Amino acid sequence: MPYNSTIKTKRGRCLDCPESAGEKSIIAKRCLYHYKIYRAVLQKRTRVKNPRDQTVLFKQNLDLWFDDRIRELSLKPFCMECKANIPVGFYRHAVAHIFPKSVFNSVSTHRWNYIFLGAGCGCHDKTHRIDTFSKMKIFPLAVVRFRQFEDEITERHKYKSLFIEEADKLLIEL
Repeated sequence: MPYNSTIKTKRGRCLDCPESAGEKSIIAKRCLYHYKIYRAVLQKRTRVKNPRDQTVLFKQNLDLWFDDRIRELSLKPFCMECKANIPVGFYRHAVAHIFPKSVFNSVSTHRWNYIFLGAGCGCHDKTHRIDTFSKMKIFPLAVVRFRQFEDEITERHKYKSLFIEEADKLLIEL
């Protein structure tokens, strides 16, 4: 008696067996032997890269990007907005993305998607909202840098349209 007697097995000819093989128990029109091979081939074709591997690679690239910015910051460790000194322990925190890396993955490690703003002086926190960011002295530089990578942004987000709107206002004022 089979293990699970409620499941009825189908019988028929296997698609992959020779015609002389006769009828067998089949799954997806294949005998058990050929079904396993069929499933293995399908899995190989549809196998998606492990999301964890992509996350690790993204973090490694981001760490390298931060290392480059920190090297640059160490030459002049001052907030670009208020000129306050940035302590060595806060260098990574002082690297502010112009377009947030959590939303704009396409430019999260772009060469020009950053400005140096102190975390201790509070300038870095002002960049999280466009209405406060656009009033900062550093905003024109952020716009110039944004224009360097504007075409590489693939994501659609309200932040981008608000940033462009404020950037266009800046051009009108000049």
